[in-house]
Amino acid sequence: MMGHQKEADQTIITPHEGGYGYYTKTFVGKSYQAHFRKRRLDVGGWGEEEFVLDENDIAKDPATGTQRPYCTVSGPHPDPAHQIYAYGTDFAGNDSYTLYVRSFGSSLPSSAVPPQAVHIAIKKTDGNVVWGAARDRFYYVTLDKEFRQHKVKVHMLNDDPTGANDAVLYEEKDRKFLVGLGQTGCSRFMVRTAMSAETTECYLLDLQTPEAGWRRVAPREFGHHYSLDHRGGYLYVLTNKDGAKNAKVCRFPLSALPDVPLSSWEDVWVPGPGLKLESISCFQDFMAVEGREHGQCIIWVHNYGEGPEPFVHPIIFPDVAKHTGKMLTPRG
Repeated sequence: MMGHQKEADQTIITPHEGGYGYYTKTFVGKSYQAHFRKRRLDVGGWGEEEFVLDENDIAKDPATGTQRPYCTVSGPHPDPAHQIYAYGTDFAGNDSYTLYVRSFGSSLPSSAVPPQAVHIAIKKTDGNVVWGAARDRFYYVTLDKEFRQHKVKVHMLNDDPTGANDAVLYEEKDRKFLVGLGQTGCSRFMVRTAMSAETTECYLLDLQTPEAGWRRVAPREFGHHYSLDHRGGYLYVLTNKDGAKNAKVCRFPLSALPDVPLSSWEDVWVPGPGLKLESISCFQDFMAVEGREHGQCIIWVHNYGEGPEPFVHPIIFPDVAKHTGKMLTPRG
């Protein structure tokens, strides 16, 4: 690991909703990074550094005191109030993570963590977590015997810490597909995406009213790929429908769910030749679209076609080989 990263380095602070920013550090002579956070101050800037998690400690085998041959950590995934967090560990290299929950500032039980939660060890997951708005539960995906992401489950913090009693909210039975979880930029909706090499299908769950159930965006149709974000009562969708080989951006009202006909999707931006769109992230006043122009990585800032005239401003990254596909920026 040390041969592939700069020692004694620090990432930029990534702001999160709720007033905290998270970042990592690497250290001379250590193979893994450590996670930290700072509180955003009302007067601007950041407060004192707070330790969160050290992957070097996790990589150490408690039985022998030596470093494990392999260690990957997912997260930490903070809850909406930034009092507790979930993280996952994979010591085999098969992308099968065991999930744990801890409180910030301590690995010991505290009033912020229900007694059962500190014993959580849910095995064979994809390592990702989406917290419920009420902070009493989180959603995750489990793997089948072939390590395919196939079931969406919900864990209540006061329930069996092994996850044995966790309710299955969805099972993907088509072995050509795997399932993943994400959130819209506003954090209100959880997005469940079933995906194969050729096709995607998305459902939304309102985390404020999960009892209302899933709403499908559009049924799976062979060859149709799409992803989405939410802003101002509209879903903005990156799609290859209508033969848009390099993708385009469409939108439709959130109230049109479920199963919105593709013919009713309104074009917002159809890029010209040589442009390939790869991801979208919606903000209050603009949309950020990642992609490429003639192979060069670019982020386009788009004003949704609102205002006196449509506005698309490119930000060019000449030395970047690949986008992450995710904007780690708080949404307005």
